[in-house]
Amino acid sequence: MKNTESTFLFVRHTQKTKRPEDGSSTSDEFYAGITEEGEQLVREKTREHLLSLIEESAPGSVVIFAGASDLPRTKSSTRVSVNELRNIFAERTDEYLVLDEKDINSMVDKKTESTRNVLSETVAANPEKKVILSYPLFLKEFSLVTPESGTRASEQDWKTGGAKEEWTPYLTELMKIANDDEDQAVRTWINNGGKITTADGKILEGPNPVGVAREYINALKRLDNITKELFPRRPRVVEATAHSWDIDVFIAYATHGGKLDVSAYEEIAKGADQETSIISEFEFPVIKLSDTSGTLEYRGRTYPINAPELADDAQAKSG
Repeated sequence: MKNTESTFLFVRHTQKTKRPEDGSSTSDEFYAGITEEGEQLVREKTREHLLSLIEESAPGSVVIFAGASDLPRTKSSTRVSVNELRNIFAERTDEYLVLDEKDINSMVDKKTESTRNVLSETVAANPEKKVILSYPLFLKEFSLVTPESGTRASEQDWKTGGAKEEWTPYLTELMKIANDDEDQAVRTWINNGGKITTADGKILEGPNPVGVAREYINALKRLDNITKELFPRRPRVVEATAHSWDIDVFIAYATHGGKLDVSAYEEIAKGADQETSIISEFEFPVIKLSDTSGTLEYRGRTYPINAPELADDAQAKSG
């Protein structure tokens, strides 16, 4: 089976708690950083949107929940979604194999084998099934903390609870300018390029939106390379959970030739329904990449992916 196309989902996390140490405990597991309503929202949207995508994926697909940011709500959103898929496919074990992080860790003898080998061997041993794996990596590209605004969590911090989330002076001023309207804040962020000059002449610096979009492309390419190496002869659906604003600018940048301005953001935000808003909780674009081209589906519209970083890759592969 020749693998010529990869599908990527960059999913926004679900509703977050006011305090990061709080979480949802309505089920057998505790999900840090998300509300009880947020947990139920993930379960509903997994059934309404993600399930059909998995069922319609190519025979033998590997669906891997492969990444999250350094904030607990992203990994928790992933864990809830996989738990719901396990419930859905409980009576369909002849078609689907679902393994979460605990399952995978229990299969690995750290003294004699690597997790990567176990994943590869497990998928190879189930050629007739679709295999769903949850083993999210810490993707530094998805961090809300940039070199300009603070210190990112280490991988060990992430494993034991995640980064400490604090509003920077830039974000505080940005939300003040936008009157706490997130949609307007994204527009303002794009317009000012991550820099605000206050009335007293002080320059406040936050993430550069173009830089954020490029980081997401780097994450996509890294996930593509890792999963191709692990599952070279299987179709792949790769999920990673991240944050609003960042996903919004990534979509606009990737579908507008590396041009990021308010008009590009407004076009992708309106979609087919013509109602502008930032990406909603547990909403996601569907990104499909072949060796020579790519498309991005979002809010009822399909765009060619023409960001220069991805276009250069496709040209190199086709050449």
